[in-house]
Amino acid sequence: MRIYMNKQIKAFIDVVNSDINTLLSPENLNGYNTSSGQSLWDGAQFNVNAGGKRVRPMLVHCFADMVGLDAAAARPIAVTAELIHAASLVHDDVIDEAEERRNQICVHKKWDTKTAILCGDIMFALAFQNLAHLKHRVMVTAADVLREMSCSVIDEFEARETILDLQPWRSIAEGKTGALFAWCGLGPAIESGNGKAEEHFTAVGRHLGVAFQLADDLKDVLPNQGKDRFADLRNANPSFLITKAVEADPRFRTEVEAFWATDRSSNADLERLGERVVTLGFEPAIEALKDEVQLGLEPLRHYADKASAQDLIRWAETNLGTYLNSVAA
Repeated sequence: MRIYMNKQIKAFIDVVNSDINTLLSPENLNGYNTSSGQSLWDGAQFNVNAGGKRVRPMLVHCFADMVGLDAAAARPIAVTAELIHAASLVHDDVIDEAEERRNQICVHKKWDTKTAILCGDIMFALAFQNLAHLKHRVMVTAADVLREMSCSVIDEFEARETILDLQPWRSIAEGKTGALFAWCGLGPAIESGNGKAEEHFTAVGRHLGVAFQLADDLKDVLPNQGKDRFADLRNANPSFLITKAVEADPRFRTEVEAFWATDRSSNADLERLGERVVTLGFEPAIEALKDEVQLGLEPLRHYADKASAQDLIRWAETNLGTYLNSVAA
């Protein structure tokens, strides 16, 4: 997924990257015995520097600029958002037994599962520690986000081998991705004391987060995306495209459930069913993605005079264009 980048955003993200690497240095913790756990820090640094687009710091920059919060105050919020995201990915890869993330081997495969779990834990700890000097409610709402993300991952895990209706799918998507996107705006709004922006930015973030999750479901069925193609189908994960495919052809449900009842080792069956998912579910997902982006951008009309609002709109439109081009291809 591409990211719209101008000089201001790039400069902000460069400093955020520097802050993250400083936090993830074992020398940052007084008294930590690096000889007993260097792989913990190596794994954390490997994961957080493994090609992420820094979407969440970009969102923080745009939202902060809209409410006049200076970069120094926004940076810890951006760092925390990225660390929460990175830590959640390490844990997700363990749960999913994934082999690769962003064209690189996953932490639990490069080291081991224990190291991966502890890498995620240390990143979560540092993320919250990083907010200590901001308003108390910034940290409280970050904790709320982590709770919602964790509950949604549990819901997703328990929904495996189940073809969800659209509302449960959306609830999981909003919790997994929309909650943190929303906090990228909520944190700066709280720190700046702008109550109205809290409402606006929460709406923007939650809709764009659902759109982002839709894009991830689309990415799962496209080739050469840096992850195993049709992984959602093989792992029996909830997927908007699978739901829409079954909705379009109820007989397809029987085929999918029969595949899930096997050991799922047949690549031929996976490819056949996956291509059927593309045929039936891809275009409805594109339409849903457009709708979510439109709903997400609507509150930004209150900040139409802000260049950062236009930056955020360009980012959303750029990413939407990626998937529209995939349809055309």
